[in-house]
Amino acid sequence: RFQVRPIKLETLRGANYGQEQRWQDVDQSSGEFKVAVNGPGIYRIEVAAAGYARALSKAVNTDQIQGKPIQLKLTEGVTLTGNVVNAQGQPVDGATVIPLSLSRGVMSNTLDQFTTDSDAVKTVDGKFSIPHLAPGMESLKVTHPDYDFAIVKDIDLAASPTPKVEVTLTQGGTVQGLVTDEYGKPQPNVTLFFQDRYGYN
Repeated sequence: RFQVRPIKLETLRGANYGQEQRWQDVDQSSGEFKVAVNGPGIYRIEVAAAGYARALSKAVNTDQIQGKPIQLKLTEGVTLTGNVVNAQGQPVDGATVIPLSLSRGVMSNTLDQFTTDSDAVKTVDGKFSIPHLAPGMESLKVTHPDYDFAIVKDIDLAASPTPKVEVTLTQGGTVQGLVTDEYGKPQPNVTLFFQDRYGYN
């Protein structure tokens, strides 16, 4: 039993439809799967299974594969541990730690973006442990309601021993303002979106 989904890298021709994030469940003792993609293109296939690290295939060109099966090999992966502290060095309890490899999108422009926190872990007394991560380069995003978020890049999970990460959260800044309609009447319950300089929320 495992899950599979395609990640779209490039459209070869036709409309450039977005790829759905949804996982496809597979229950097949042979380990075989078939997955539908949104038209001719270049894709990578991602596989997830309980007790294993996620695996990504090499890039697959739908014009060249000609029915040849691709193979992915699952491993138990490694466990990443670390601490989250504030600027005073005190442990931050209840921080959300999000690995990029478990939260990236399924399009070429979101492969390096944190798009979900569904597989995140919470710190307990500042400590966290994330099992079954694929060896290789990893990034973490750490959030907490009382602090600015932090991103830690280039964590080498192929190194021995596996590095232990310490993340420091700072207070950040506060934005205050007033939302009104065109007549100057204050508007309650309006959702505000903040974007970075690249336009990402």
